[in-house]
Amino acid sequence: MKTSTRLLIINIIVFILAFAVIVVVVNQNMRRQALYEAESRIKTMADQYYAIHTYFSEKLKPAIFKLTEPVRSKEYFDPVWMSSTHAIREMAKDIRKHGNVEYYVKDAAINARNPENEATPFEKKFIIELNINSKLQERSSMQVLDGKIYFIYLRRGEQMEESCLRCHSIPQNAPKDLVQLYGSLRGFNRKKGDLVSQFLSGFLYRPHMAMQTIFH
Repeated sequence: MKTSTRLLIINIIVFILAFAVIVVVVNQNMRRQALYEAESRIKTMADQYYAIHTYFSEKLKPAIFKLTEPVRSKEYFDPVWMSSTHAIREMAKDIRKHGNVEYYVKDAAINARNPENEATPFEKKFIIELNINSKLQERSSMQVLDGKIYFIYLRRGEQMEESCLRCHSIPQNAPKDLVQLYGSLRGFNRKKGDLVSQFLSGFLYRPHMAMQTIFH
């Protein structure tokens, strides 16, 4: 074999190897960028939905309770304005109904009042850890949901306050309308200070999102 031919073959092999390395490095960088973008988006989304919880508990419910006190029966219950969890779940359903399946939102709890919010084994484990470790605030993970890969952000949820126990202590103390709606088994036997839920937000993982952003 001529020296020139040998050098040509070596150069071709080196080029192929270098190209393969470049492809691997670029692909890894794209994945890291996609994860960074997904995490940034879902943290912002989590902040927005968490603000809804705060608004319900600190603004909306106290105002409506005060306004309706003269005419409201103690057995009355309407989740439309009394439950921020209900509101967030319905908002998330509406978003997905209009075709936006990239987002995933859930207020997960153990023995959740609404079965749609029941924690999966993965979510249950995090809730248990939250109750053990008061410093634990958040965690992120890749999860497969409905056959698609989502980047999931888990965040410490709400703690039981005195005002929550009217509906979450024992069925006998809860409004009759609530028991008729949800039954007497789920969402009860909570204690003040219990951390019973975690907030999850997720974004459909698309590695090519990073490349779209770069060339946008």
